[in-house]
Amino acid sequence: MVINVFMNRQVQGQGQKAGAGRSEGRQLPKPSNMQLKPLYGPAEDCDLLVHYSPRKAAPLLAVALDREKAAEEGYDLLWHQGVWYESNAESAAKNATVGPLPLEALSLGGDPPWLHVTMIRRTALESLETGSPIPPEEVVQQSLALTVDMRELTDETGTANLFDEEAVEQAKPTNFMSRPKVPYFKTKLDIRAVFDQTVVSEATLNGPHKRLKLFKTEGVYQPYLYVSDFWLLEKDYLPLNATLADRPMNLSITYSMIGLFSWSVQLQMAEQWMQQSEWGLTDTQRDSFMLKRLVIDTNPYFLAFSATFMLLHTVFSMLAFKNDIQFWRQNKSMQGLSARSMVVSFVCQLITSLYLLDSRETSRLILFEILLDTALAFWKLRKAVKVGLKTSFPFVHFEGQTGYEEAGTDKYDQEALTYMFAITTPLFIGYAVRSALYGKHRGWYSFFVSTAAGGVYTFGFVMMTPQLYINYKLKSVEHLPWRALTYKAMNTFVDDVAAFLIDMPVMHRLACFRDDIVFFIYIYQRYKYTVDKTRPSVWAEAEAARLAESADSQEAE
Repeated sequence: MVINVFMNRQVQGQGQKAGAGRSEGRQLPKPSNMQLKPLYGPAEDCDLLVHYSPRKAAPLLAVALDREKAAEEGYDLLWHQGVWYESNAESAAKNATVGPLPLEALSLGGDPPWLHVTMIRRTALESLETGSPIPPEEVVQQSLALTVDMRELTDETGTANLFDEEAVEQAKPTNFMSRPKVPYFKTKLDIRAVFDQTVVSEATLNGPHKRLKLFKTEGVYQPYLYVSDFWLLEKDYLPLNATLADRPMNLSITYSMIGLFSWSVQLQMAEQWMQQSEWGLTDTQRDSFMLKRLVIDTNPYFLAFSATFMLLHTVFSMLAFKNDIQFWRQNKSMQGLSARSMVVSFVCQLITSLYLLDSRETSRLILFEILLDTALAFWKLRKAVKVGLKTSFPFVHFEGQTGYEEAGTDKYDQEALTYMFAITTPLFIGYAVRSALYGKHRGWYSFFVSTAAGGVYTFGFVMMTPQLYINYKLKSVEHLPWRALTYKAMNTFVDDVAAFLIDMPVMHRLACFRDDIVFFIYIYQRYKYTVDKTRPSVWAEAEAARLAESADSQEAE
């Protein structure tokens, strides 16, 4: 009887609201400055009801409270739990079984099943015993779809052995952004009541706070139930297909409180990721998973420590970039510097950039830095090498800039590269053959790029060794840009920490540790070949020439 009375009152109330909505449709009312208080106090004893249903509409309270009636109307009660609404309330958890899922939910773009959450204060439920209706503001409800269409999360998608014709036909050589979408089931959801005791007005509400449900007549607003999939990772999504039509699904549900600021930040981030994904600006799906893994799987103290290192990484990269440009702008001689190393370095940087662009595991931060280094390597190459044209094949002629042939620099440079290429070329050919026969690739382009990148990462010290050999033969390190090298060395050690925090291919991660060895040798040479103060310096000669030119110009004036 009580339930029937309440249902009739609720239906009448909904009809009155619909009529009010039609009358207000003629002219939108302006937001009022009336002060609205939170409906819930700082500590409230509540009942939480969680239902599963293929229907999008949430159940009426009378239906939600009656398990049999809810089942008749297609709402399966998964969890009925007493909870507290307060800032330090204890969390609760429930492992439930839902399904089998409707057939349309197993296909791409189909209607998803829903999770409906209802929260109501115990004091409001007690009024039912006296026959009093429950006011509509007491019924706090939110719903969330249990399935979502996303790009495939499997890393092996579109890869196949290049000599397996059947596998190549089945595989689709696509990059991550163009992967086909697949329906996924969310195996875990968080129900988080937003703890908020502030007084608000409709005119001042903005952003996520516009989601609050206001009751102006009563002068209150409802607490917000944040049914969230924000912290789900790749492992928490189950791909759906027709084979799961008769299979029940496991669903983990948790209840906890969340602060107003945390809820606002999470909601704004989720909306921003969704908007960027719709516009196709960035790969928000992969970047969001990386960020969430970083926060969830990392100790808070270690995370703060890592954030400091990431900041140092950015600072040292900028300083190294600045000083490298400054050195090569002022440098007038290639004496003691390896031009061949710079050519090899540019080619390696270019291959690395193509590989990381083709990879599905690279952070945007790493891509930006690599592309910037590639542009710098190209600019330095123009300063170090003269490019000329000739009539015979290969129609392009390279030669060093001023001073390159002096002091045996050209000879030592050629010797070092000859020895290193003689050692590494057979190894690289063997690596390429093995990769072609046994590796999986998305196509021949992916094979060439990944194999070349593997050679760069494995034998990348070739581009640094000639400079070490020249230093050894000249018994001097005076000609090196030590300020830029110092920042690069410091940044390399920071990279060792960042290698475990930022998503990147394994080969790129190992290359960070390879560079440490080379920089340690540079440091040893710096110690071994100390600067002779009595020996004329190339920099002193350059400075003297500059002063002489300045004096001549002053005399001419």
